[in-house]
Amino acid sequence: MDEKNERADAATPLTAQNQAAYVETAIQIAIRNGEFDDLPGAGKPIEGLGTHHDPDWWIRRKIETENLSGMARPRSCCGKRTESSTANSTG
Repeated sequence: MDEKNERADAATPLTAQNQAAYVETAIQIAIRNGEFDDLPGAGKPIEGLGTHHDPDWWIRRKIETENLSGMARPRSCCGKRTESSTANSTG
């Protein structure tokens, strides 16, 4: 890149449109150069992707992969209260 183009690029204000165009150009160049060829898992379904929508999929996977425990409140404190749990809590 010559000095004139470097100065022009530095003077261009960064906008969402400029950033999107830059990213898209970088992706297209990488595709042409074969940088996305032979990636692990290419052509395979995404593991753990079910048929229903789960907004907490990422935290569930993190808990499983990191073997985390003690992160959630006990289920009894979050669910509906039943007659027996109400009677037990009032003593």
